[in-house]
Amino acid sequence: MIAISGNAWLLSIHLLAAFAVVGALTIYTVAFVAARRLDDVRPARALSRVVALGSVAFFVGAVGTIVFGLWLTFSVTGYSISQAWIIAAIVLWVVIGALSGRATGAYWRITRPLADGVAEPGQAADDGLATYRRPLLLGFDLAAAAAAIAMLVIMIWKPGV
Repeated sequence: MIAISGNAWLLSIHLLAAFAVVGALTIYTVAFVAARRLDDVRPARALSRVVALGSVAFFVGAVGTIVFGLWLTFSVTGYSISQAWIIAAIVLWVVIGALSGRATGAYWRITRPLADGVAEPGQAADDGLATYRRPLLLGFDLAAAAAAIAMLVIMIWKPGV
């Protein structure tokens, strides 16, 4: 039997949490692109359930990446919270959270009345559904995805180490 060190477990959980964040950002992007084509309330209600799943994955992943990432920083010899690549990753983590939160917040302001049944099935896109077509909603999400890619690049290559 192979013994696995505590740091290997921390790294594994940290990586799983990072996959949850990237998966959630992928769910958001697909949902926001699909929402731009909606012309009826029923698919918007279904799509809101998918985004809700993505929101849970994003929250769990975001908390997991920062908690286990900081834990690794303090437990792995040679890593320090003052290293530039770790500071950059933390800053990008905050940026991803802010941009993603902004995108999903706007999405929920649009979707909540639809999901709560205020809007009737068959309702046309010129009510709340037209708001999905705003480029800002998708723009925030794509910016969060770009920041996530930048963070992954920094975490993999660890510049300066």
